[in-house]
Amino acid sequence: MTNTMKKKILFYGNCQVGVLARFFRLNLPDRFDVQLCTDCGLSPFWNEKGLYAVWSKENREAQSEYKQCVQSKIQESDVFIFQDHSGLSVIDDLKTKYLHDEFASGLKICISDMRFFYRDWETDRKSTRLNSSHRL
Repeated sequence: MTNTMKKKILFYGNCQVGVLARFFRLNLPDRFDVQLCTDCGLSPFWNEKGLYAVWSKENREAQSEYKQCVQSKIQESDVFIFQDHSGLSVIDDLKTKYLHDEFASGLKICISDMRFFYRDWETDRKSTRLNSSHRL
């Protein structure tokens, strides 16, 4: 007997994870129930309602209002696909490590953030910031 139950899956990150969310939502709806950010009152990032982009400009100010809904959705999900969001644009209750440790109980998959920042050291001696997911 095969398991015909759809797995609840939640995508938490930026546009890179958004591509995965869109693929799962459009191509695998019979196998996965993509959790929609609009269910928690978030605005879709890049018009992708399957992506929880809590750090985005549109969603940043209301984080305290929707944090419990996001936490519940993660807790209910069978799969949590995420990128590290632990910067200043995210409140403590929505930082990835906290959500990973306290709410995600199913399969947890970390997707590296492929962005990096460059600073010309010859003209500017300030510190350089590199993004990576090694913080988890």
